[in-house]
Parts: sequence; C-alpha cells; structure tokens
Amino acid sequence: MYLQSFLIAFGISYLGSIPPGVLNLTIIDISMRRAMKHALSFSLAAGLIEFLQGFIALQFSDYLAVHSEVEFYIQLFVIPIFIGLGIFYLLQKDPPAHEIKEDNSNTFLKGALLSIVNPLAIPFWLVWATYLSQKGFPILDGGANMYSFILGISLGSIATLMTYAYLSKLILSRIKSFNKWINEIIGVILLALGIFQAFSVMRMLEWI
Repeated sequence: MYLQSFLIAFGISYLGSIPPGVLNLTIIDISMRRAMKHALSFSLAAGLIEFLQGFIALQFSDYLAVHSEVEFYIQLFVIPIFIGLGIFYLLQKDPPAHEIKEDNSNTFLKGALLSIVNPLAIPFWLVWATYLSQKGFPILDGGANMYSFILGISLGSIATLMTYAYLSKLILSRIKSFNKWINEIIGVILLALGIFQAFSVMRMLEWI
C-alpha cells in the first residue's frame, strides 16, 4: 500500500508539473545558461518545498476544505508574481549563445523561494488528497501512507524539472533563435499565465 501511495503521487506530480509554470520555465533558463549541477540544485530545493506544501495540504485538509476562501487568496496572490516575473524576464538582456556560467548564484535558494511564492501546489494537492481519500486510499490518516504519498509528490516534481532541464540542454540549446530570445519567450509565457490567472480569479468572484 505504501508503494501504491508513492507511485500514485509520483505520477500525478510528474504529469501535473508538465504544463508551463514559474518553476519549469526558470529551470529552462538555468539549464540554458549554466551547468546541469545548478539545475539539479534548483530542482532539489523546489522538491523540498513541494514536500512541505504537500504535507500542509494533507495535514490541514479539513481546515482548508471548510475555509474555501483560503484558496481564493492564494489564487489572487499568484497574479502579481506571474506578472512581475514576466516583466523581469522581458527587461533582462539576452545571454550570448551557449553561454555557461560557472559561478554559483545559489540556485538552491532560488528554487526554494520560487516554490514558496508559487503556492498553487497546496490547493492542487488538497483536491487530489480529498478525491483519493474518498476512493478509499488512506493518505489522510497521518501514517506511513501519507508520508509515502508526500515523498512521491516531492520526487515527481524533481523528476519533471530535471526532464525539462535535460530536454532544454539537448534540444533547445541547439536552436540558436531560441537561445537568442529565451528571456522574451519566458517573459511572454509568464505574463500570459498571470492574465489567465486574473480571469480565473474574476470567475471565482462571480460565484461568491
């Protein structure tokens, strides 16, 4: 049962982390500019924070389910983060083609901070935990099943980020035009995510 809980969480986490977001766009940027050890450091930090976010979602599932307004404020909080990061990337100078920086600008800390200010993981795992619990999976009992599930969440997130990093290194680094416009591409995607999130919040207001 422990292995089943782990594999289910790993699969959901891996697939759920595939759509473009702050973390996977940032790791593309890191893998294009720096050595892979920096991408790994970033991924481990993000996975650690997602472990904590998964723990919060499962441990406080009853409270979060009753106080649905918490999710609204989380969704609202994300909008300026996406838009601010999008503007930041658009204002950055493009790196020279195939540039790799050997200096470590503490990508572990960057991964942790971006994961903290990207709190959509908590409502995401709250929904999945509630659904799976209703289906008979004992992942909300606070026992070993819960921790196996949370470990699967963390490692699934790390696996997705490293997949992005290796594919970026293998494919995107060979495309000179992508390397030239990397900041603009990431900036536009983040702005689009911010606008999409704003529309989502407005739709939530209509239901209040």
